[in-house]
Amino acid sequence: MGITMKFKNRIAFILFFGLLLALPNILSAQDGTPNLEIHKVGGKEYYIHTIEVGNTLYEVSRMYAIPIKELLKANPSAASGYAIGDRIMIPLKEVKRKDFTQSVEVDGNYLIHKVEKKNTLYAISKEYDVDQKDIIAENPQIATEGLKEGLEIRIPVAKIKKTEEKQLYQPALENKWMTHAVQPKETVYSLSKQYEVSIDSILSVNNGLVGGLRIGESINIPLLKKPSVVTKEDTQMVITAMFDSAAIKPIYKVALLLPFFLEKNKEALTMETVNAADLYAMSAYAIEFYEGVLVALDSLKKEGLSVQLNVFDTGNDTAKTGEILMKPEMKTMDLIIGPLYYKNFVKVADFAKLHQINIVSPVKQSNKILLGNSYVSKVATSSPLLVKKLADYSFDHWKKENIILINHQGEEDDASVQTFVKTYKELMLASNDSMMYAVPTELIYGDKSFSNLKNNLNELKQNIIYIPSENQAFITILMNQLYDLRDEYQITLIVGDNIQSYDNIEINYLHDLNVHVLTSEYIDPSSVAVDDFKQKFYATNQHLPTKYSYLGHDVAYFYLSLMNEFGVNYDVMFLGYKKELLMLNFDYFKTGIESGYENHSVFLLKYEDYRLNKVF
Repeated sequence: MGITMKFKNRIAFILFFGLLLALPNILSAQDGTPNLEIHKVGGKEYYIHTIEVGNTLYEVSRMYAIPIKELLKANPSAASGYAIGDRIMIPLKEVKRKDFTQSVEVDGNYLIHKVEKKNTLYAISKEYDVDQKDIIAENPQIATEGLKEGLEIRIPVAKIKKTEEKQLYQPALENKWMTHAVQPKETVYSLSKQYEVSIDSILSVNNGLVGGLRIGESINIPLLKKPSVVTKEDTQMVITAMFDSAAIKPIYKVALLLPFFLEKNKEALTMETVNAADLYAMSAYAIEFYEGVLVALDSLKKEGLSVQLNVFDTGNDTAKTGEILMKPEMKTMDLIIGPLYYKNFVKVADFAKLHQINIVSPVKQSNKILLGNSYVSKVATSSPLLVKKLADYSFDHWKKENIILINHQGEEDDASVQTFVKTYKELMLASNDSMMYAVPTELIYGDKSFSNLKNNLNELKQNIIYIPSENQAFITILMNQLYDLRDEYQITLIVGDNIQSYDNIEINYLHDLNVHVLTSEYIDPSSVAVDDFKQKFYATNQHLPTKYSYLGHDVAYFYLSLMNEFGVNYDVMFLGYKKELLMLNFDYFKTGIESGYENHSVFLLKYEDYRLNKVF
């Protein structure tokens, strides 16, 4: 597999100098009139209005001629409260330019409505959801003189029928804050996360904090937003988050920590043309991952995202990783991707927790990395989650069949088997089905156990055989033995995704034994998106993408598109944000109040028509 000179030069440059994409300006000032500077966020165009003293959502909606429902759709947290200095995003496509007006008056407990041509009392009462008699009571001249164009009438806010809509007419609160004594290593960003208020709000009530934060100094913290609600469902933590438009940044800083092993590749980097054989073998995974990241960045750039990508070579060296963490720019990152090796990752995760930076592990790691660190998220789905999903599917689709679980003697398959059985039994107890179904059969499998397995097969039912073992020799032998029984019994064999790398199993065995593969990743060769990625990837790198190229693309695209949409608050917002990309599904759950997030990406694939097709 060739790697061109073009790629070699780019990776050398990136590793030492970083990558800086376009820097659109999204900062602006406000003076009580509509701010008509256009900002592109997440590929969409917006005005950004900074809430001032006395502003109401209704006033902002009139100021920009946008329906309130569209305003709330773009800023859902505003329905439960908003603060002076908060920023409200105004989607341009919803603005009705012909209705642009400069301001709407609010007089104490009344909203001032200016009668327009063809306005009727009925129409006004419906617009504000206030009874006609209440409007007349506050404006008695209407009864004798009627409505005239240009007449200003008072709408009593207290009479609005829908309680939840009264918030739309309430002005932003002033000077409501608490005092906070600045502690070592605290930042304005960390305080905004701690108190769940916007950075702009903190700056607004502290005269901009021109001199920065000083340890021991007391600063004001606005208390204008309700904290997130934490509940517990099926042992998984679910957080109801609020979107804060002030979390949107003009540019995001991302650190990519990968084992390029540059020291071992010095000679290769001097060659005019570099082939895979010229590189240190362990470098390939990092290079392929990095290539995928660049394709994702190119797509996101077109969607309006601006990223400063800082790329570092960690090797498999904790001392080298420690040197990277000493660099001043690391404390300013919005996201860290990697490292790939466990000890390196743990070291960086501790740093990320200390400096309150979100960090993602893109490869398989122990769930220990999530314990006590809410800044960590883990892309690779753990084996217990895969097995639970399989048990759930088995109960829904195969509970009337003969399910057999193979625990290969001498191997650590017992945990997977017991997880399956426990989950299956819980589903049986929770089911409202009055029918009685058999519990899956567990078989401890040794060298002479095939006869026992054969005795447990059922000629009248489908025999669902799950083998969690990753032992290629064992699986190959067992498949050969089962293949001889294919005409006597209906067999469905379920195995792990390692079987895709076996080169000693003929394709007809996979089809005739109805082999299913339980995995956390799947690339659909018929997908238009996959084909498009291949073409873009090849055009840049002159070779086809590998599994790690897809992984790099999906991780970068998912996290950075979230950041593009939700800003630095994405780590909470993604709990309800599900997305299927080229190889992975993203569906996160929080593993504990003080712990991190684990992804649930589970596929069951089936061999048919000489290819793997998705069952779920």
